[in-house]
Amino acid sequence: MDGISFQVLGSDISWAQARAEINRLCLALSYSEERSHEVLTAVEEALSNSRQHAHGGDASVPIDVHARPEGDALWIEVHDRGPGLKTIPPTPDLSRKLSGQEHPRGWGLFLMRTLASLVEFEIRRPHSCNVRLRFDPQAPSAAVPIRILEVQE
Repeated sequence: MDGISFQVLGSDISWAQARAEINRLCLALSYSEERSHEVLTAVEEALSNSRQHAHGGDASVPIDVHARPEGDALWIEVHDRGPGLKTIPPTPDLSRKLSGQEHPRGWGLFLMRTLASLVEFEIRRPHSCNVRLRFDPQAPSAAVPIRILEVQE
């Protein structure tokens, strides 16, 4: 099975097409409906983080997505044109968020770490960041660490 590459813009149509393409790969890999939903959730978080943090919310800047199966795993790479992570944010505290002591947003990386088997950031300062996610047929039993690779251009 071949991989796919496409660009996502800020429009709902573009995001819906991205969901459909990735879901098609999940089905081809015989992932359960629940696992497919987990994959889509993690990828949407990566796309949302790219649009918000790398592109300042500018929906006209494209985000490149590459997805490819490898054995029974699915690799997804999200490439944006932002500076990448400077530090890894702390794990969200649900009780503090619900009580209003922490901002209610900020779940993206935590969800990616919980749903993907590997989360890796390749940062090419100052021009771009690649987020690589690997999904196995089953979600990991605990949140995985984030790997950050910095490449100087």
